[in-house]
Amino acid sequence: MLKKIKTILVLTIMGCFLSGSIGVFAADSSFLMIPQEKSKVISEESEITRRSNPMLTECIVGVGIASNGLSISFDTTATQSADEIGVKDAVLQEKTWYGGWNDIPMSNYYTHNSDWYGVDIVYTAAKKGTTYRVKCTHYAKFGTTELTLKNTSSEIKYN
Repeated sequence: MLKKIKTILVLTIMGCFLSGSIGVFAADSSFLMIPQEKSKVISEESEITRRSNPMLTECIVGVGIASNGLSISFDTTATQSADEIGVKDAVLQEKTWYGGWNDIPMSNYYTHNSDWYGVDIVYTAAKKGTTYRVKCTHYAKFGTTELTLKNTSSEIKYN
C-alpha cells in the first residue's frame, strides 16, 4: 500500500512539472509584418452589378504566441472586389495592473482591387506575464461607399 501511495505521489509531481508553462522570450524590435497571399479570379461583371450590394463577409482578428513574440493576424473578406480593403485604427492593448488598457498603436494594413486582405504580424517587444488584446476596424471601400466593422480579439497572457 505504501508503494502505491509513493507511485501516485511521484506521478502527480511529475505531472505538475510537465504541465508547467513554457516561456517565450521576445527580441528588442517591435512589429514584424508577414504578408499573406491569395490567388485572384477576375470575373466578367459590369461596374453597375459589381457596385450594387457589396458586403463585408468575414472579418477576423486573432492573437497568439509565436516563437519570437505575439502573433497577430488580420483577415478581411468582402463579397466582391473592393477599391481598397484591409484594417485600420489597429491597436495592440496591454493590460495594466489596475485592469485598464495601454494602447500600442499599429499601422493600417490594406491592399487595392481585391475581395480579401490578410496579414500576420509579430510583436517582438511583448513582456512576460502581461495580458494583451488587439482592436481594429475592418473596412472595404467601393467607390464612395465605405463599409466598416469594429473587432476586438480575445485576451492572451504572454508567458
